[in-house]
Amino acid sequence: MKLSEDTFLKFVKGKVIRDAELKNFTTFKVGGKVDFLIIPQDEEDIRVTLSIARDKDIPLYIIGNGSNLLVSDEGVRGIVIRISKINFNRFNLKGSVLKSESGVLLSKLISYTVDQELSGMESLLGIPGTLGGAITMNAGTNGFSISQILREIKVMDKNGKIKAVEKEELGFSYRSSKIMEKKLISLEAVMELKKFKRDLINESLKRNFEKRKKTQPYSYPNAGCIFKNPEEKQAGWLIESAG
Repeated sequence: MKLSEDTFLKFVKGKVIRDAELKNFTTFKVGGKVDFLIIPQDEEDIRVTLSIARDKDIPLYIIGNGSNLLVSDEGVRGIVIRISKINFNRFNLKGSVLKSESGVLLSKLISYTVDQELSGMESLLGIPGTLGGAITMNAGTNGFSISQILREIKVMDKNGKIKAVEKEELGFSYRSSKIMEKKLISLEAVMELKKFKRDLINESLKRNFEKRKKTQPYSYPNAGCIFKNPEEKQAGWLIESAG
Protein backbone atom coordinates (compact mmCIF):
# COMPACT_ATOMS: atom_id res chain seq x y z
CA MET A 1 0.00 0.00 0.00
CA LYS A 2 1.59 3.22 -1.20
CA LEU A 3 0.40 5.48 1.56
CA SER A 4 2.41 7.04 4.36
CA GLU A 5 1.37 8.35 7.74
CA ASP A 6 2.55 11.79 6.63
CA THR A 7 -0.24 11.88 4.05
CA PHE A 8 -2.80 11.90 6.85
CA LEU A 9 -0.85 14.03 9.29
CA LYS A 10 -0.70 16.77 6.68
CA PHE A 11 -4.49 17.04 6.34
CA VAL A 12 -6.19 15.26 9.26
CA LYS A 13 -6.51 17.10 12.59
CA GLY A 14 -7.66 14.05 14.54
CA LYS A 15 -5.75 10.96 15.60
CA VAL A 16 -3.92 8.76 13.08
CA ILE A 17 -2.79 5.30 14.22
CA ARG A 18 -0.61 3.14 11.96
CA ASP A 19 -1.05 -0.65 12.26
CA ALA A 20 -3.76 -0.27 14.90
CA GLU A 21 -4.89 -3.44 16.68
CA LEU A 22 -8.61 -3.58 15.98
CA LYS A 23 -9.20 -5.88 18.95
CA ASN A 24 -8.79 -2.74 21.05
CA PHE A 25 -11.73 -1.14 19.24
CA THR A 26 -14.33 -3.95 19.13
CA THR A 27 -16.64 -5.21 21.88
CA PHE A 28 -15.70 -8.82 21.09
CA LYS A 29 -12.05 -7.88 21.75
CA VAL A 30 -10.87 -9.69 18.63
CA GLY A 31 -9.34 -8.46 15.39
CA GLY A 32 -5.94 -8.00 13.81
CA LYS A 33 -4.27 -4.87 12.51
CA VAL A 34 -5.55 -2.27 10.08
CA ASP A 35 -3.10 -0.21 8.03
CA PHE A 36 -4.52 3.09 9.27
CA LEU A 37 -7.08 3.88 11.94
CA ILE A 38 -8.41 7.43 11.79
CA ILE A 39 -10.23 8.98 14.75
CA PRO A 40 -11.55 12.18 13.15
CA GLN A 41 -11.81 15.43 15.05
CA ASP A 42 -14.65 16.75 12.91
CA GLU A 43 -16.65 16.24 9.73
CA GLU A 44 -13.89 17.76 7.60
CA ASP A 45 -11.49 15.04 8.78
CA ILE A 46 -13.95 12.43 7.55
CA ARG A 47 -14.31 14.19 4.21
CA VAL A 48 -10.54 14.44 3.77
CA THR A 49 -10.03 10.76 4.63
CA LEU A 50 -12.73 9.73 2.15
CA SER A 51 -10.97 11.79 -0.51
CA ILE A 52 -7.58 10.21 0.21
CA ALA A 53 -9.05 6.70 0.08
CA ARG A 54 -10.88 7.46 -3.16
CA ASP A 55 -7.86 9.05 -4.86
CA LYS A 56 -5.53 6.21 -3.81
CA ASP A 57 -8.13 3.47 -4.46
CA ILE A 58 -7.78 2.17 -0.90
CA PRO A 59 -10.52 0.20 0.91
CA LEU A 60 -12.23 2.21 3.65
CA TYR A 61 -14.52 1.15 6.48
CA ILE A 62 -16.56 3.09 9.05
CA ILE A 63 -17.04 1.89 12.63
CA GLY A 64 -18.52 3.32 15.80
CA ASN A 65 -18.13 1.57 19.14
CA GLY A 66 -17.09 -1.64 17.40
CA SER A 67 -20.09 -3.73 18.38
CA ASN A 68 -21.64 -6.18 15.90
CA LEU A 69 -18.21 -6.52 14.31
CA LEU A 70 -16.29 -9.77 14.02
CA VAL A 71 -12.87 -8.83 12.66
CA SER A 72 -10.42 -11.43 11.37
CA ASP A 73 -7.22 -11.99 13.35
CA GLU A 74 -5.45 -11.48 10.02
CA GLY A 75 -6.55 -7.88 10.14
CA VAL A 76 -7.90 -5.49 7.53
CA ARG A 77 -6.10 -3.83 4.64
CA GLY A 78 -6.92 -0.18 4.12
CA ILE A 79 -8.38 2.53 6.33
CA VAL A 80 -10.85 2.39 9.21
CA ILE A 81 -12.56 5.59 10.37
CA ARG A 82 -13.82 5.38 13.93
CA ILE A 83 -16.61 7.84 14.75
CA SER A 84 -16.64 7.76 18.51
CA LYS A 85 -17.58 9.51 21.73
CA ILE A 86 -14.15 11.18 21.75
CA ASN A 87 -15.13 13.94 19.31
CA PHE A 88 -18.65 13.31 18.00
CA ASN A 89 -20.18 13.59 21.45
CA ARG A 90 -22.45 16.64 21.52
CA PHE A 91 -26.19 16.52 22.08
CA ASN A 92 -28.91 18.95 23.13
CA LEU A 93 -32.57 18.93 24.03
CA LYS A 94 -35.38 21.31 23.06
CA GLY A 95 -38.64 20.30 24.65
CA SER A 96 -39.02 16.64 23.77
CA VAL A 97 -36.78 16.81 20.68
CA LEU A 98 -33.28 15.41 21.14
CA LYS A 99 -30.50 16.22 18.67
CA SER A 100 -27.32 14.18 19.00
CA GLU A 101 -24.08 13.53 17.15
CA SER A 102 -23.52 9.96 16.07
CA GLY A 103 -20.58 9.12 18.35
CA VAL A 104 -22.59 9.37 21.57
CA LEU A 105 -23.11 6.03 23.30
CA LEU A 106 -26.69 4.81 23.52
CA SER A 107 -26.23 4.21 27.24
CA LYS A 108 -25.41 7.89 27.79
CA LEU A 109 -28.44 9.09 25.84
CA ILE A 110 -30.72 6.68 27.69
CA SER A 111 -29.46 7.88 31.06
CA TYR A 112 -29.87 11.52 30.03
CA THR A 113 -33.38 11.13 28.64
CA VAL A 114 -34.56 9.24 31.73
CA ASP A 115 -33.31 12.12 33.90
CA GLN A 116 -35.33 14.48 31.70
CA GLU A 117 -38.41 12.24 32.08
CA LEU A 118 -38.50 11.46 28.37
CA SER A 119 -39.52 8.07 27.05
CA GLY A 120 -38.58 6.44 23.75
CA MET A 121 -35.06 5.10 24.13
CA GLU A 122 -35.42 2.63 27.00
CA SER A 123 -35.84 -0.41 24.72
CA LEU A 124 -32.27 0.22 23.53
CA LEU A 125 -30.85 -0.46 27.00
CA GLY A 126 -27.98 -2.93 26.88
CA ILE A 127 -27.07 -2.39 23.23
CA PRO A 128 -23.33 -1.61 23.44
CA GLY A 129 -23.11 0.82 20.57
CA THR A 130 -23.16 4.42 19.42
CA LEU A 131 -26.15 6.30 18.09
CA GLY A 132 -24.69 6.30 14.58
CA GLY A 133 -24.20 2.54 14.52
CA ALA A 134 -27.67 1.96 15.91
CA ILE A 135 -29.25 4.17 13.24
CA THR A 136 -27.29 2.60 10.40
CA MET A 137 -28.54 -0.92 11.18
CA ASN A 138 -31.87 0.22 12.67
CA ALA A 139 -31.05 -1.40 15.99
CA GLY A 140 -33.69 -2.39 18.49
CA THR A 141 -35.22 -5.16 20.54
CA ASN A 142 -38.57 -6.61 21.61
CA GLY A 143 -40.42 -5.27 18.59
CA PHE A 144 -38.89 -1.78 18.85
CA SER A 145 -36.51 -0.19 16.33
CA ILE A 146 -34.70 3.12 16.70
CA SER A 147 -36.26 4.38 13.46
CA GLN A 148 -39.55 4.68 15.36
CA ILE A 149 -38.25 7.74 17.23
CA LEU A 150 -36.17 9.27 14.43
CA ARG A 151 -37.25 12.43 12.65
CA GLU A 152 -34.21 13.48 10.61
CA ILE A 153 -30.65 12.24 10.05
CA LYS A 154 -27.62 14.16 8.81
CA VAL A 155 -25.50 11.95 6.56
CA MET A 156 -22.35 12.16 4.45
CA ASP A 157 -22.06 10.28 1.16
CA LYS A 158 -18.93 8.64 -0.27
CA ASN A 159 -17.99 11.91 -2.01
CA GLY A 160 -18.07 13.90 1.22
CA LYS A 161 -21.37 15.66 0.52
CA ILE A 162 -23.47 16.32 3.65
CA LYS A 163 -27.24 16.59 3.73
CA ALA A 164 -30.12 16.28 6.19
CA VAL A 165 -32.56 13.54 5.25
CA GLU A 166 -36.06 12.79 6.53
CA LYS A 167 -36.26 9.27 7.95
CA GLU A 168 -38.90 8.28 5.37
CA GLU A 169 -36.28 8.67 2.64
CA LEU A 170 -33.91 6.16 4.21
CA GLY A 171 -35.96 2.99 3.81
CA PHE A 172 -35.70 1.70 7.35
CA SER A 173 -36.63 -1.97 7.75
CA TYR A 174 -35.83 -4.77 10.17
CA ARG A 175 -32.15 -4.25 11.09
CA SER A 176 -31.43 -2.46 7.84
CA SER A 177 -31.58 0.93 6.11
CA LYS A 178 -30.47 2.75 2.98
CA ILE A 179 -27.71 4.26 5.11
CA MET A 180 -26.20 0.79 5.19
CA GLU A 181 -27.06 -0.11 1.59
CA LYS A 182 -25.71 3.14 0.11
CA LYS A 183 -22.73 3.25 2.50
CA LEU A 184 -23.70 6.64 3.88
CA ILE A 185 -22.14 7.92 7.09
CA SER A 186 -24.51 8.91 9.88
CA LEU A 187 -23.30 12.15 11.50
CA GLU A 188 -26.21 13.43 13.56
CA ALA A 189 -29.84 12.64 14.28
CA VAL A 190 -32.98 14.35 15.51
CA MET A 191 -35.28 12.22 17.67
CA GLU A 192 -38.81 12.81 18.89
CA LEU A 193 -39.42 11.57 22.44
CA LYS A 194 -42.41 11.69 24.79
CA LYS A 195 -42.85 13.06 28.29
CA PHE A 196 -43.32 10.26 30.82
CA LYS A 197 -42.96 9.73 34.55
CA ARG A 198 -39.42 8.83 35.59
CA ASP A 199 -40.57 6.00 37.87
CA LEU A 200 -42.45 4.31 35.04
CA ILE A 201 -39.49 4.66 32.67
CA ASN A 202 -37.18 3.13 35.29
CA GLU A 203 -39.57 0.20 35.73
CA SER A 204 -39.40 -0.42 31.98
CA LEU A 205 -35.60 -0.18 32.05
CA LYS A 206 -35.42 -2.68 34.89
CA ARG A 207 -37.61 -5.19 33.04
CA ASN A 208 -35.54 -4.86 29.88
CA PHE A 209 -32.27 -5.25 31.78
CA GLU A 210 -33.42 -8.34 33.69
CA LYS A 211 -34.49 -9.97 30.45
CA ARG A 212 -31.16 -9.21 28.79
CA LYS A 213 -29.19 -10.58 31.77
CA LYS A 214 -30.95 -13.92 31.31
CA THR A 215 -30.11 -14.18 27.62
CA GLN A 216 -26.76 -12.41 27.13
CA PRO A 217 -23.28 -12.96 28.65
CA TYR A 218 -22.73 -9.59 30.34
CA SER A 219 -19.59 -10.85 32.12
CA TYR A 220 -17.85 -11.54 28.79
CA PRO A 221 -17.00 -9.38 25.77
CA ASN A 222 -20.08 -9.37 23.55
CA ALA A 223 -22.11 -7.35 21.08
CA GLY A 224 -25.61 -7.91 22.39
CA CYS A 225 -27.89 -9.88 20.06
CA ILE A 226 -26.09 -11.45 17.09
CA PHE A 227 -28.67 -13.00 14.79
CA LYS A 228 -31.70 -11.53 13.08
CA ASN A 229 -35.00 -13.11 14.07
CA PRO A 230 -37.02 -14.72 11.25
CA GLU A 231 -40.73 -13.95 11.18
CA GLU A 232 -42.10 -17.08 12.87
CA LYS A 233 -39.47 -18.06 15.48
CA GLN A 234 -36.72 -16.24 17.38
CA ALA A 235 -33.15 -17.03 16.34
CA GLY A 236 -32.18 -18.10 19.87
CA TRP A 237 -34.98 -20.67 20.01
CA LEU A 238 -34.01 -22.10 16.61
CA ILE A 239 -30.34 -22.42 17.58
CA GLU A 240 -31.12 -24.14 20.88
CA SER A 241 -33.62 -26.47 19.20
CA ALA A 242 -30.96 -27.51 16.68
CA GLY A 243 -28.85 -28.81 19.58
